[in-house]
Formats: sequence, C-alpha cells, structure tokens
Amino acid sequence: QLPLATQYKNTLIFWLKINTGMNRLGISMDELSQFELFIKDSNVLMTHLACADRPADELNATQFKNFENAWNYFGKNIQRSILNSSGILNFSEYAHDWIRVGIGMYGGLPDFPELKTAMTFRSQIISIQSLGVNERIGYGGRIKVNRNSKIAIVYCGYADGFPQTTRDGTYVRVNNDMAPIIGRVSMDLISVDVTEIADCTIGDWCEFWSPELSINSNSTNNNLISYELMTKISPRVKRQYLNV
Repeated sequence: QLPLATQYKNTLIFWLKINTGMNRLGISMDELSQFELFIKDSNVLMTHLACADRPADELNATQFKNFENAWNYFGKNIQRSILNSSGILNFSEYAHDWIRVGIGMYGGLPDFPELKTAMTFRSQIISIQSLGVNERIGYGGRIKVNRNSKIAIVYCGYADGFPQTTRDGTYVRVNNDMAPIIGRVSMDLISVDVTEIADCTIGDWCEFWSPELSINSNSTNNNLISYELMTKISPRVKRQYLNV
C-alpha cells in the first residue's frame, strides 16, 4: 500500500497502524523508516491492544512500550491513538489524542454492566403449547419437562442470526419478566418456558437482548462475545433506527 499512499501524502489524512504485539496487521518496528514521509501533525499514529480487557496481561505493557518507542522514533510530530473500548476503561492514562470507543457504545462489554445494550433484538410469540409432565420439545427432544408447562414459540431462529448452539436456560424477556429458552433453536423458531408468566399470549413480544436485558447475559452464558451476536443478525430481520 505504501506506493499508493505516497501519491496522496499531501492531500489525505493518514492513520499509520503500528504492529506493537498483536501481530495481525500494521507496520513492524523495523519498517518505521519507510514511513517518515507521513509524519506530520495532521496524521495519526495508532495501534490496537490485544488484551485491553485483561489489564494484568503483560502484553499490554509490551504494546505501550513499543508504541512509545515508535512515537519517539518519529520525533513526536504526529497525533496518537491507542485505546479501544476496554482500553479506555482500563488504561485511561493512555487516551492521548484519539480514542476508539467501538463496542463500548453498544454496551457489549461484560465486565462493565453499567453500559446498557444499545440494540434491541426481539420477535413475537406465534404459538403457545401446553405440555404435560415428561413431554419433550423441539428437534432431538433434548428437553423433557418435569411439570405441566406452558411453552411460547417465538418466530426467530438461526436463519435470523440467533445461534443454533444456544444453551437451555438462556434467558429472554417476555412482558417484563424473564423466561428461559428450552429445546434446540431451529431455523425459524425458539421455544421459551413461560409457565410462570400468567398473562403471556400469542402476539406478545420476546426480547433476546435490549437495554433491559444485557446482550452480555446471552453471550456469556453461551461462550460467545457480544460482537458475534450483533453481527450475525441476518438481512431478513427488519431493522428500525431510532434517534435517542
């Protein structure tokens, strides 16, 4: 990319990414001399922290040190950006000129529950099933109820981006009450035990995550990350964007 970038060095603003230890992308420490043409006040020297969500990890100190060395090499005549969402919350002393909030804006950090989930993912109940003791539900019949149960069938599934691997007992929110998913998630349907929700009926909304039900509850329970849940939502899901 360097020959292409050089053509625009006087007309565009560049962010130069330094590989300080994450080892995915970026300029290596022994390549710095090739980029001296881009060192000016309008450009930004940046890196990306690999372990910002684990403050005690020794890689954080290594990356901060490598970045400082790169900045000093260039004579400090360039702006700086190091911190992602977790970095902002755990290493605020390295805020410098720019911070990159990212997933923090959407409430997707499980270690910071005070950040509310910005996205609501929901669908409606399209059927109510009454099950007797020892009856089973869904593909494979992996769940056998141990009481007379009321099961809500929600119109959503892995075709909509809700993980097929979701574990039994993952909570959703129905009529302001919490209720567990039971049985295997199918292409279009999710089964939810609403036995304890007396007024639950067809047409009611079921929230999978929302400001009132953190997306991190789902991701943590299923050994996922919030990014994966948010980005998996398929194009067939209707979207509404609200100004708040």
